[in-house]
Amino acid sequence: MSWTDVRAAIDAAIEGFERLAGVSEEHSRDADSLGARIATVFDGSGNELPATARDHTASAAVRVGDSAAGYREAARLCRDYLAAVDPDGAAGSVEGLGAPTPIGPLKGGYGPTGSPVARQAVTDVSRDRCHVYPEQGPKGLHDLTMRDDGIVALRSGWMDAGGHARRRHGGGVTEEQLGERAEEGKDPANGSGVDWETGREHSRVRHATAFVSDTDLVFAEAAVWNSREGRAAIAEAEALGEDRVDVKLKAAGVFGPDFRRHVHGRTRVGSSANPQGSVPTMFGDDTRIVVVYRRYDADSPWRAYTCYPKA
Repeated sequence: MSWTDVRAAIDAAIEGFERLAGVSEEHSRDADSLGARIATVFDGSGNELPATARDHTASAAVRVGDSAAGYREAARLCRDYLAAVDPDGAAGSVEGLGAPTPIGPLKGGYGPTGSPVARQAVTDVSRDRCHVYPEQGPKGLHDLTMRDDGIVALRSGWMDAGGHARRRHGGGVTEEQLGERAEEGKDPANGSGVDWETGREHSRVRHATAFVSDTDLVFAEAAVWNSREGRAAIAEAEALGEDRVDVKLKAAGVFGPDFRRHVHGRTRVGSSANPQGSVPTMFGDDTRIVVVYRRYDADSPWRAYTCYPKA
């Protein structure tokens, strides 16, 4: 059930609730039928709509009683939900979006000749178009893949400009690059031991990990941002005036039980001083998706500095 189908079901529910609000007594049997249908959609039966939707539409999940006020309240809750996840009715599309504008200073660009040039963070113009994918739970990744009209490229570019998520953990990072990072400390962003962002020596990591595709990366970041944990962490940081937030979600919660199909990595054998090669990373059931958000000051927007699977 893609977002297109979900939206149609909710729009139909709103229409039905409003109709019943005007004639609730005369159409009590219609109310019974509608209540059963809405319950199926909103209680997640058959995984048709995830828990976040139910948070917004709790009293619309079951029949609210034969009263005009009750039906109008159910319609309002449904509208509030759509306003939260699909504010302009163009969810999942890049159509009509404005161009990002630069923010903050230039950063990065270090390394040998041919390294990616320094970048400048840009505004996020497509966030409101992405809520519907994690709303659908793990199956939202399939919806993103099928309906992508350029939003993956747009959001990948936003992450490129604001950090290193795609350069070190995106779909273009190869097994060989991950092995070189774990064993030799080479930065996948420029293929050398010089850190592309700082110009200093790139630090070695035991587990060098990445997403299988940029679509996986984009979906994972959206899932973290939309999660209760993500929203709470951002709200707390803003209340405290902080400029960094680290959020972690279980990979199985983001991608489902087959999450290992969407991540890969190389793990160093031996110490950083005496590496003995690397082996494929073993991602346990407690694997997390980690996103680090940063901002320059309290008046600037958050950017996804990095996003990676943590074994």
